[in-house]
Parts: sequence; C-alpha cells; structure tokens
Amino acid sequence: MGSLPHLGAISIALTLFVLGLMSVDVFTHWLVQQYVHTLASEIFDQKNHGVILQKAAFAQFDLLPVYGSSELVRTEPNHASLFFQDYPTGFTIFPVGNRGAPPLILIESLAAVGRDLQGKKVVISISPIWFTSHEVLRQDAYAGNFSPLQAAELVFSTDLSFDLKHALARRMLFYRSTVEGNPILMFALEQLAEGSWSSQMLYYAVLPVGKLQSAAYGFQDDIQMLKYILKNRTQRSSGAGHYQNFDWSALARQAEADYKPQANNNPFGIENGWWTTFHDYLVGQSASTNDAQFLSALQDAEGWTDLDLLIKALKELGAEPLLLSMPINGAFYDYMGVSARARLAYYQKLRGVASSYGVPLVDFAEYDGDKYFSKDQTSHPSPKGWILVDQVLDAFYHGTLH
Repeated sequence: MGSLPHLGAISIALTLFVLGLMSVDVFTHWLVQQYVHTLASEIFDQKNHGVILQKAAFAQFDLLPVYGSSELVRTEPNHASLFFQDYPTGFTIFPVGNRGAPPLILIESLAAVGRDLQGKKVVISISPIWFTSHEVLRQDAYAGNFSPLQAAELVFSTDLSFDLKHALARRMLFYRSTVEGNPILMFALEQLAEGSWSSQMLYYAVLPVGKLQSAAYGFQDDIQMLKYILKNRTQRSSGAGHYQNFDWSALARQAEADYKPQANNNPFGIENGWWTTFHDYLVGQSASTNDAQFLSALQDAEGWTDLDLLIKALKELGAEPLLLSMPINGAFYDYMGVSARARLAYYQKLRGVASSYGVPLVDFAEYDGDKYFSKDQTSHPSPKGWILVDQVLDAFYHGTLH
C-alpha cells in the first residue's frame, strides 16, 4: 500500500505534463494564426517541411497557397510574392517549395495538410523539367526536400484511400534511403507497397503507433515554429480590402521593355548574368539532343506518374487545384535540337492529364516561342513571365479564370 502515494504523484505529474503539452500546442496554433500573414511570402525550411503553418494558410481567405519548386524561391521583379505582397487585389500568395523539389514532395506536403484542403483553392506550379529530364529523379533532389513529418502524415493518413497510399508507397520506396533510419515508417511503407491482404492487416496493426509518431513529429513542428516566430518576426496584419485594377497587357509590355536590355548578350532571351555565368555549358548544348530523344524522355518520365498521384490526392482531399505550367524555352530548345512540333507533345500530354481529371490548366503554350517569357533555359519566368503568371493567379483567386 505504501506505493500508492508514489503512484498518485506519478499520475499527477503525468497529468501536468500532458496539460503542459496541450497548452504549448494551443498557444502555438494561436500564435501561428497571428503571424501567418507575416510569414506568407517567405520561404524557409520549417515552412516547407512542417505542417502547422501550411494548415494555417489554408484557413485564411486572403492567402492563395502555391506549391512548386525553384521558381517560387527566386525574387526577380514582378515575382508573385512581391507583386501581391501588399494585397493589391485583396490577397497575396503563400508559396511552398524549394529548389529541386520533385512532385512527390509536393504530394507529401499537401497530404500532410489533409482535410484542411477541403473546398480550398491551391495552385500547383509545374516545371517542364519534371517531364523532360531525368535529372529531377536524383536521390539528393528528393532527399534534400524530404520531411519525416509530412511523410508520416501521408503514410498514416486516414483521409487517403488505401489504393492511393499503396501507389504512393511504391514511389516513396524508390527513395528508400530517406526512411531507412525510421523503422516504423519503413515497415508501414513496405506493407502498403506490397498491398496483399496480410500486408494490409500488418499496416493497420502498426497504424496507431504511426499516428503517435506523427503526433510526436507534429509537436516538434510546433516547437520549431514557436521558436522561429519568437526569434525572427514582427507581426503584420492582413492587407485584405485594398483593391486595385491592373492593365495586365500594359504591365507585360513594360516588363518586356525593361527586361530586354538585361538579356541582350545572347539570342535566347536568357538573362545576361545567367548567360555569362553558365556560358560554356549553355553554348555546349548546341545540337545536344533531338526530337526522338526528347520524346523518349518525355514518355518515360516518372513525373507523369507523380502528377497523376498528386491530382488523385488533391481530389480525395477535396481541394480545388489549378495546374500552372511554365512554357518550355522554345528558342533555346530549338538550339538544342528539339523542334516546336516535338515540344507540342509536352503540352498535349499535360492537357490530357488535366482533362481526364477535370482540373483547370494554364500551360502558356502560346509563349513557347517567346524568348522573353523565361529568364533561363529551364523556364524560370522573367519579369514579363511573372506578370503573365500574376494575371492567372489573380483570376484564379477571384474566380474569373477562363
């Protein structure tokens, strides 16, 4: 009987500990809601790899989440993060992405947001290189953007169907090294990927443990966001309600006129500094490929599988997505040996995917031959390109996109 007081003390201590964790969680969620507008336009690791801030963004009527890769990191004139930063038409964007982020990373990030996507608009910024180069499948490109929290949220999600998780697990195990140090996640992925009756039973057996692991990762996310906000930020309120009408055609013409002197040391519209820095490589791309090789790479790219899975995940979670693809830099691809006719296959295949799911798509194919849309050979938008992208984002947010 003498041990009972000790048990009581342990029980009280555990209760206080749990209440303390709950208090930190509640306070952090409240604080993130206060600072989500301050952090909206920024790109930083905890934003990309966490969940709490992304979920907060989808709860704001004046933020438009945009998921992509390196095009979201750059800050050239007219970049959407800068163009909309003062809410000129009632909203600003909330970019999530990083250099080299392949579509599978986007799936994991959005799956982690889960049912908070229900009925919410989201833009998926597509890079043609996902489908025209095997470079994006490098292990380090995926591993460098991998989040254990987001992966666990996907694998142990009860919002996604088993069939979809089965397909996603097979893709995630292509990057096995990212989960080899996590036996719970690895075991669950292997059972999902196998897909047999017995493996399904084993997966569901480990699901409660996986949920606990996700919760632990989520608490770490809370703490990291709390530390980040307290250390770095000053509060900024929403700018919603400040409306301005733009003459988009005039802005695009002016952006092109301003950009031309910055891209006049080469015949491709590539920004002068980029051309100078990578001159030898870029010059060496002359006749480096042909239509047959381009079409073969396009056909075999795993990016199509991942795009298909991404759209399925968004559909299951109830999101309202827009697919937004940058155009191929046609002038430079002509130089490499890939014709406009071959490049058309990219746009046609992309349109076929979007059409099959009834998802809106803007691919800017009409600018494939406009050398002033992109600032480099990999289709990152120039200041003119960003104005055209900004116009689409504005129309999508306001429900006027046709």
